[in-house]
Amino acid sequence: MNSKYCLHKKGFDGSARPAQGGSPSSYAPYRLSLMYTNMLPEEEMILRRFMLQKVTKNLVYKSGTCVVMNKESTENDPSVNTVCYFALIELSGKNLDNFHPEEETEAAEETPTQTPTDSVENESILSTTPTNTSFSDVMPQTSREYILSLICETDDPSTLNLFHMELGEFCDRVSGVLEDEIDGGEPGKVQSLLSVWYSQCVEYIGRCIDVLDDDFSALIYHSLLGGPIIVNGPASFFEDISRLIKTISIVNEDNVTSVDEDIDSNNLGDSMYIYYDTKTNKSKCKGAITNGFCRNWALKLKNEPTNPIKLRNMLEDLKFKVIQELNIVRKMAVHGKLSNYALYSSVKALSQSNNADVLLQLLLKDQSNERGIQEVLEVLFEFVHSKKGTPIK
Repeated sequence: MNSKYCLHKKGFDGSARPAQGGSPSSYAPYRLSLMYTNMLPEEEMILRRFMLQKVTKNLVYKSGTCVVMNKESTENDPSVNTVCYFALIELSGKNLDNFHPEEETEAAEETPTQTPTDSVENESILSTTPTNTSFSDVMPQTSREYILSLICETDDPSTLNLFHMELGEFCDRVSGVLEDEIDGGEPGKVQSLLSVWYSQCVEYIGRCIDVLDDDFSALIYHSLLGGPIIVNGPASFFEDISRLIKTISIVNEDNVTSVDEDIDSNNLGDSMYIYYDTKTNKSKCKGAITNGFCRNWALKLKNEPTNPIKLRNMLEDLKFKVIQELNIVRKMAVHGKLSNYALYSSVKALSQSNNADVLLQLLLKDQSNERGIQEVLEVLFEFVHSKKGTPIK
């Protein structure tokens, strides 16, 4: 994957003035100074002009935005799109009350002066020859706003939108490392982090599938329930597992923890324990519970190990399927409260489901349930549990 990154520093251009007879909106009062990139100079210049348009129109947000930079990136393969995710990074911890824009006018790297247009969006900004450039000392550290651009070529223009959550969290990590570096921390960490953005934000699902192997369905099961998961392994493995759990989870409970020692099975309780074996680069699990629904989805996902876009889409389909079934079971419980026949029909339907235990446990966690509905759900869960026994370990 041809992925690029670029970190610009936002500053004020005190010397910029509108053209004679022009309106204030016809010029750019800001300038962007390059800090880190692996783009060629001409690529970075195109990107900077594009970003300057967005900054001038106040269209750069901390929440991040995905755009297609060009409709036809190459003559050989017009179906390939250059997709860019860009976000505003604001560093805290420095008082800007005495900040004067005129102090920012003497930059070693000059932003190109150009009246904002829309033509830049159709320019190709990626090539196949990367370079590494750092200009972290080109400006005095008065401005505390930065713009991070993450770029890749793909045949699917919606690629980065799928990973909006991961990209937002990545920007938060960059913010912390950048602030530490500016305040005198170890140099080079920002660029090292930026260089692996695509691997961390996009390719983690395939890595988890490969390492977990047969236990992947158990991770889906525990993630859907929001159950506690304990990870013993390298920091990179823990981060991959944490991202995957957040992607699958419906209840949004952060129940994953990292440990550096083995845990006895008798002390796990309801937790799933995942140990990373450095000799085999595979995981070993304890307390791994699954069901037919999770096994079926795990098999589907394992058939697409090298396509992160399909994997992410499939995980969204999985969650959508579970949410649909949750709504159906909830309606069953409402009707079962009013009619014994409806309750019998609910029991019959759930007895044929391969995911009934997950659905009922999720609904039982809902604190907004009426007392009568809660009682019906408890009856249904007891029946499913007694009929099918303990979920497979």
